[in-house]
Amino acid sequence: MAKKTAVRHKDESGEFDNSAYENVRVSATFDYNEVALSYAAELIAPNVKRTLGPISFVALILLVFAAWQFRDQQTFLIAPAIIVMALLFVWSNWNRVQTHVAVRSSLALDGGSERRHVVFCDDAVHTETSGGKHETYPLSELKTLHATDECLLAGFGRRRYVYVPRKALSEGRYRSLIEFLGEKRGH
Repeated sequence: MAKKTAVRHKDESGEFDNSAYENVRVSATFDYNEVALSYAAELIAPNVKRTLGPISFVALILLVFAAWQFRDQQTFLIAPAIIVMALLFVWSNWNRVQTHVAVRSSLALDGGSERRHVVFCDDAVHTETSGGKHETYPLSELKTLHATDECLLAGFGRRRYVYVPRKALSEGRYRSLIEFLGEKRGH
């Protein structure tokens, strides 16, 4: 049986301090790098690819039907063909699209690997990086919440996201954080 390691409740380096925040519910400090960025990117609109598949299939069938019906009017088929090709391209490259969105959002890395500190309070989420960048996201603006057994991603609209890996928290604190954010998103 593997030995469990103790959960860090305080940033051991002393680099981040929660005393500046009121009503702290949970805080987490973790290394954020390209691997973490890819995990976060996977949670940006995770159900879109599953939806794009059937839509692309239906669009392709409609294109074949239109080509058969309007075979004498080929210029009429150009727009549906472009739409079908665009849908199929996006569907087949969805992971790249997600990564592209992540790199142009608050999930982007400032250079290389960095330390991130995320503080969840009753009314807002605060993020800090080892590079000195600080952001605050009011929980009233929470739009999306996607959580897996590995990580969670909270979306605040306009490409503003907060990522937290599961390993940065104990299992109980991770589950209570998901529940807390789910309640805040429901309001």
